[in-house]
Amino acid sequence: MSDQANDQETGLTLAYPIQAHGEEVTYLTLRRPRVRDLKLLDEAKGDVGKTAALIGALAGLTPREVDQLDAGDFTRLGLAVAGFLPGAPPTGEP
Repeated sequence: MSDQANDQETGLTLAYPIQAHGEEVTYLTLRRPRVRDLKLLDEAKGDVGKTAALIGALAGLTPREVDQLDAGDFTRLGLAVAGFLPGAPPTGEP
């Protein structure tokens, strides 16, 4: 699922680039979540909102930048985030 992964971060090439930080972004790196990141889930509404908040926090994206993500890329990023959580099945490809 992810292009590169280790125990501290995972990266993913976007099928559909977005504009973030004033430039075109084709690759995102997600860092491991911390408790403060998980607390964002309490504030967000709905499953999509919770996933978007967590992806934004872990990738350093604003909500507006996360909203640009293609649905397929968003799903792949969500699976990568889930792979960091205890008891989650691995999402990396061999």
